[in-house]
Amino acid sequence: MTAINRTQLINKLEVVAPALAAHNLVPQMTHFWFTGKTLMAYNDQIGISVPFKTDFQGAVPGALLSLLKTSTQKEVDLTATKSELKVKSGRSNWSLAMMGPDCFIFTMPNPHQSDVIGSKSMPRLMAALSGCLRSIGQDTSIPEQLGVTIVPNGNAVTLYTTNSTTISATKVKLSGDTAMPRVILSTQFCRQMLALAQPTIVDKKEVIDASLLVFDNQVMLLTADATLFGRQITSERPYDFDKTITHHFPAPVRSKAAPIPGGLRAALERASIICDHKVDQVKAIMSVADGVLKIASKSDRGEAVDKLKLAGDHQDVSVAVEPQLLSIGLDDDFDHFILDGKSVVMTNERGDIYLVSASTPR
Repeated sequence: MTAINRTQLINKLEVVAPALAAHNLVPQMTHFWFTGKTLMAYNDQIGISVPFKTDFQGAVPGALLSLLKTSTQKEVDLTATKSELKVKSGRSNWSLAMMGPDCFIFTMPNPHQSDVIGSKSMPRLMAALSGCLRSIGQDTSIPEQLGVTIVPNGNAVTLYTTNSTTISATKVKLSGDTAMPRVILSTQFCRQMLALAQPTIVDKKEVIDASLLVFDNQVMLLTADATLFGRQITSERPYDFDKTITHHFPAPVRSKAAPIPGGLRAALERASIICDHKVDQVKAIMSVADGVLKIASKSDRGEAVDKLKLAGDHQDVSVAVEPQLLSIGLDDDFDHFILDGKSVVMTNERGDIYLVSASTPR
């Protein structure tokens, strides 16, 4: 019998729980694995492990976490047999079927060689990763829609995402050169990266004690408290993000981007209320004429028109666009934008890009 702090056990289980499989096709993938030294979960796409010593080995159903949350006891007692894990919590006793350690179908890799993005670069990488998730797609026939594409270039990498309607691109300068190949990190892996690699403040600077390892079509995030494993997504015909971005936002045009006017957020909110593209199949019309940005939206529920004065020398143009997508960009620190007839592009002083596809107004 092993007495364990209930809250600490819950915290450990919650860290690895995102790696539990959603379906029971492979039963052990819906189980927590106690290896004796670690607690882990694995669903064939990602795996998460945390240090956790036990005097038994086996796999227990994911229901263990829910059961522990029903208790208010400070400690629980765990007793393992060959086929069960017995849990005593105060006057309550539970037992869960337990698979033996021979059911473990995965072991965390210990790569001898890998390309590494170290802790000095992690704050910049994680900030870029968080922003790029705005353009994650779901089309399983397009590999680049299923995660974040990282393209290396000397001492920098550029992160790209797309959902066929928008593209996000952010360049991250690293602390040194990298030899890592172009990789696509799955959406699930990226979301867990953000959850596990939390920043702390040291000497007034943000620090993330974590490293990203890339090797053999696999990837790992190592932190002081957890290890995250993931499989890279492969693309037989890599998408040329730069070509698309340059087509819509060539270098000569970038200097003509106008500062985003202060009233744009509220105007887009009004347009989003009137033109819910998912419901109405209509878009708002954005047009620039004589230095004035006009946002006009119309549907069966009503009509809204906003006019905003623009600084700079923006060309006269008119496009139809989903206002909800532009509002997403305003949630980040984009401060300039430009309409080109086929898209609306937002950017900032770092050169980050958020491209929203547009069409010719009817």
